[in-house]
Amino acid sequence: GVITQRYGCTGWTDDVLDALFELGDSRGYVEIGAGNGQWARALTDRYKQELLNTSSNNKIFEYVLAYDDMSELPLSPEIYHEHTQPANDYFYSRVQKCDSIQAVLGKWPCRGRILLLVYPPPGPMAMETVKTYAELGPENDMVVFVGEGRGGANANNELFDYFESGDWAILRVLPVKPQPGGKGYEKLYILQRIHHEGNDERKDK
Repeated sequence: GVITQRYGCTGWTDDVLDALFELGDSRGYVEIGAGNGQWARALTDRYKQELLNTSSNNKIFEYVLAYDDMSELPLSPEIYHEHTQPANDYFYSRVQKCDSIQAVLGKWPCRGRILLLVYPPPGPMAMETVKTYAELGPENDMVVFVGEGRGGANANNELFDYFESGDWAILRVLPVKPQPGGKGYEKLYILQRIHHEGNDERKDK
């Protein structure tokens, strides 16, 4: 439907875009499982608009690096190809094919960015992505997860166990725009890794 064309599996609000822009202002995002790229497009448009409004001298960089393995796109590119209006109006044309999460997140341009996961599939994909992201370095310390919580339609319990292990803190929880007729359980969670003082010093000795 029209909602899926515009937003994908779950939608943002103006408050969400404002919060994510403020959060990612200088860091940018890397999105794994970007689908047709609606969230990447909305965030990029918000970033570009802010640069125009402020006449900022900041160098323009690719604000969202978006990847998907292209195996289960919500809207088929054979139907919604680049010459269709939904693709022009809502999709992100720079979603890149991702065959290996490790290879993508290990790229230098992805380092230090905020990891964005929007409505990841059930199963281990989200957990593997977050763990890989965190293990690549201490600068990879922030995750935005959009979806249902424990026992819901996204990820698996292992991911929620991981976030509740004491190494991560929830900074904010924001409502999102649910699909019509959906249960409306999905929310946006901003999580930050806790840097435990003294850990690095002990490891060096």
